[in-house]
Amino acid sequence: MIEAFHSRPADGFRSRSRGATPARHCYERLAADAGTQIDWWKVDVYWGDERCVPLDDPASNYRLAREALLDRVGAANATFPMRCDRGR
Repeated sequence: MIEAFHSRPADGFRSRSRGATPARHCYERLAADAGTQIDWWKVDVYWGDERCVPLDDPASNYRLAREALLDRVGAANATFPMRCDRGR
């Protein structure tokens, strides 16, 4: 992701997020390795969480990514979690 961020053609960057234990390890590693190498205020994060649970639910992919990555790097430009109440 670090290389992709720095070689992007435009100023913004989009990332898609997912869940489960392997993703947690990936996010924790990304926070440790890229926490200061990426300007997170230029990153938009999108979720595809098939569970349709509240964002603070222990099963929420949004919560997992927030705890393992976003809270550690100081957030991102924008986050777009899946909203079950909107049918998406």
